[in-house]
Order: sequence, then C-alpha cells, then structure tokens
Amino acid sequence: MELREHQREALAAIEAAAAAGEQRMTVVAACGSGKTLVAQQAAQRLAGQGSGWC
Repeated sequence: MELREHQREALAAIEAAAAAGEQRMTVVAACGSGKTLVAQQAAQRLAGQGSGWC
C-alpha cells in the first residue's frame, strides 16, 4: 500500500527522531488518517535496520 504525502512526512519525522536517539515519539493526526499504517511502516523500517529501537 502506498503512503499518502502526510503519511510519508510523518514517517520521515519518526525516522529522523529515531536517528537522533529519541526513544519516545507521539504522532498526532485525525481519525482515519492512517496512523496505524504509519506505525506499521515505522516499526518495519526501524526493526529492519537492526537499530534496537523496536
């Protein structure tokens, strides 16, 4: 499934925060905007890097 622009921006922000060493992040978005999909993509990408974050 392809992410929408606002979802790609949220994912990029999550990845940047993880790269900066942040351990806790909050994504604030409207109901139905795809937060679960963004979280799934973030977990997959960060765990796939072996970052120890997830």
